[in-house]
This record gives sequence, C-alpha cells and structure tokens, in this order.
Amino acid sequence: MGDFHRLPIRYPARFDYGSRRGYPTLAVVFHMAEGTGVARYLASGNIARGVSVHYTVEQGNGFGDGEIVRILAEDRISGSIDPDTIRRTNDPNGFFGVKHNRAALGSWWTNPNAAVISVEVAGRAKDGPTPRQVESMVALFEDIERRYDRVVPLGHRDFQQVKPCPGQTAAIRRAFRDMGGHGTSYSDAPERRFMSTRGFTPGQVCDVADGAKMFNYPGGKSFGVVSGDGLTRHLLGYSPGGREYALITTEIEGQAKRTAWVRADRIANVRAGGEPTDCERLLANARAAAHESAHVKSIDWHQQQRTEGPPT
Repeated sequence: MGDFHRLPIRYPARFDYGSRRGYPTLAVVFHMAEGTGVARYLASGNIARGVSVHYTVEQGNGFGDGEIVRILAEDRISGSIDPDTIRRTNDPNGFFGVKHNRAALGSWWTNPNAAVISVEVAGRAKDGPTPRQVESMVALFEDIERRYDRVVPLGHRDFQQVKPCPGQTAAIRRAFRDMGGHGTSYSDAPERRFMSTRGFTPGQVCDVADGAKMFNYPGGKSFGVVSGDGLTRHLLGYSPGGREYALITTEIEGQAKRTAWVRADRIANVRAGGEPTDCERLLANARAAAHESAHVKSIDWHQQQRTEGPPT
C-alpha cells in the first residue's frame, strides 16, 4: 500500500475551495461520517454545508472494508472544518480540544482548511472504525507523512464541539496510537539511533517477513516496510532492552543500503552468512586507515630526524 495521492479520482468532491499550493501541510484531520457510501455522497449535489475532504476510508455500501478513495487532490483546499465555529475549549479529559489544534497548526489554528489534509471515515462515531479501517487510516497517514516535512494527526473535535466526531472509541485511540499519537501527544522527538548492546554475532544473516515494518529506532514510527524480495538481511543485533527489536541492514527502493529496526518476531532462520556485514567492513576499513595513518606519521618522523637531527 502507498502512493494514495496517485489513486484515480472516481468520485470528484462536489466542493473544491481552490489551490493549496504555497500553503503549509501541517496536519491530517480525521472525521467519522455518520454513514456509509461516503465518496459517492460527497460527489453528489445533495451535500449540506459545503463539506468536502481529500480521502474517504470506506466500509460497505458497495465499497470494500477499509478501501481508501481519493476524491480531491491534496493540492486543493477541502471544506471539512467550519472556520466560523472553531472551538476555544478542551474536552474535560483533554483528549480533544483547542490545545491540540494550536500546537499542530500554530497561526493557522483559526483558518485550518488550507493547511490540512482531510479524511472522512465511513461509519459512526459511537461505533468507531472497523479493524481494517484502522489499518487503512494508519497506512494513509504514514503515506502522507512520508511526503511532507511534518504532519500531526488530529480529529474533527479538536476544531469543533458540536458533535463527538471522530469519537473516543478504543479503535480511534488505537488508530491515533499507531500513527504516533494524537495532537500534542504526537511523537515529535528528534530521530535517535540506538547501538545494539547485545546479541551481536559477526556474519549472521536472517530472513525478514514480507511487510515487516521498519523503524529508525525501537518503538518509533514506521518509515516503511520490508518488501517481499526474498533476500536475506544481515542481522546486526538486538535492542538494548532485550530481543524485542532486531537491527538489520536492508535496501529500500530508490535509496542506498541502510540499517533499520524491525520487530524481532518478524525475523526467522538466523544463520551464519558468508559475507561480512557493512558494520564490520566499515570498522575494518577504519582500523586499516588508522593503522596506515600511524605508519605514515612514523615514517615522516624518522625521515625528519635524519634530515634535521634531534631538537636542541
């Protein structure tokens, strides 16, 4: 899954509020539609209040469970939030509210439509999304996140309090958790690199399950998945806290070889490999370069002594 911005627009949104070019992309806002067949409805002429979104995540009524439908290009402004009724309060439990909106959008908090990508999820707020819709919501968010500098997951209720949309069901909470948090809880920590402190055996390789998520650090946000190319990966070790995550070398389409963390339960058939790992090779090269440098300096010093004599 991915590249959802390239999906054909079979149901063009009835309302398009102009170009978003030149505007920032700061958040992805999720709504629950209180119905199904959402893409068709938003493409019809029967819509009240000029509502439009960029994507729908469908269930039933002629659509597959979790099917992602693009109805408006991301470089167009949607009308998913009424700027005349922006809330200035927070829910008693703090889950939704203006603090999340302002933290994510800054000066755009009172006029958000130009700075967000909007998603309507088929179903009802009291029920929440289905498990497959949750998977699609997370996949769509991660796809958008890869293409913009920084986007934060938000809900409709962060902007308005006229209805509970998108709700606080366990499924909605799980979706936000898998996206890296919601609003102010969204993980915005700088990227960290962990060195493996245990389990490293030079020359080990392993098989990694197709679709295993890759992470920049244990417990972080996924930046992609391992493709089912059938290649073995070098196993560099396990996370410092134990064997929950494994560090591997891998290749990503269009990118150079790099290291990535995967869940340890996604690797199998750990065995000795014939080729040294990149880490070993780099260490050996560094040692050789240091040795050569020291040797050259030694030669230079002795030559200097022969020509100049000892210092007086």
